[in-house]
Amino acid sequence: TLGVDADWAVNSLWSVQALASLYDRSDEYASPGIAPGDQVPPNGAANDLERENASLRATVRPSVRIVATLGVDYQRESGASDGYVDFAPDFRVPNNFDLDRDILGLFAEGRYLPDEHWILQASIRHDDPDEVSGETTGKVGAVYALANGTTRLRANWGSGFKLPSFFALGSPLVGDPDLRPEKSTSVDVGVTQSLLSGAAEVTVTVFDNDYKDFIDFDSDCFCNVNREVTTEGLELEGSWSVSAVLSLRAHATY
Repeated sequence: TLGVDADWAVNSLWSVQALASLYDRSDEYASPGIAPGDQVPPNGAANDLERENASLRATVRPSVRIVATLGVDYQRESGASDGYVDFAPDFRVPNNFDLDRDILGLFAEGRYLPDEHWILQASIRHDDPDEVSGETTGKVGAVYALANGTTRLRANWGSGFKLPSFFALGSPLVGDPDLRPEKSTSVDVGVTQSLLSGAAEVTVTVFDNDYKDFIDFDSDCFCNVNREVTTEGLELEGSWSVSAVLSLRAHATY
């Protein structure tokens, strides 16, 4: 990984940030499979993934209560795999692919503090991949503090967009080049309570997520497919600063 960023405070109102990064990952594995071999036969692959990012952002702060950011980013990624599966002695099936794509994104986000109790946030983003239609997503959220800030109520709504992985698209064995991108909407509501004069904190969150065209492996057809999926549940988080040198944290999700 390699990254660089530059910040320029134009004046007290405007600032500009430019970022660029490079990510390169290579790995190779050879698995003997799982006996007796009819479910997971011997297999292996040499994989390489490269991702290049560039982003330009402009932030405006017209007052101490308002901040907004506008930006554009570009991502190019390429993935290649030279793999195989041994279904039987002397019967090796290749599992190779070599794909690349470009993604151009535009985004805007803002935060507004109307008073000492409220924090309001919103964002919108448009992604335009070169292989599929573009998608616009957004998020809105609010935090309300009461009891001198020791209790905070939170609510968020958002939509999401995720392209299929190169493996899901390109694998000759289980891939499907016609897989649709995943889309989602999510809602969460939570409360955070400070305890022990701020030394401890407990958060409870209820969430509901709806996924359209969620990408999953179907064992019946031995291929990746798009599904409709809904998840809902409860999260519980806790933290406690026992002393200056010891802190405890716990997290559970149902």
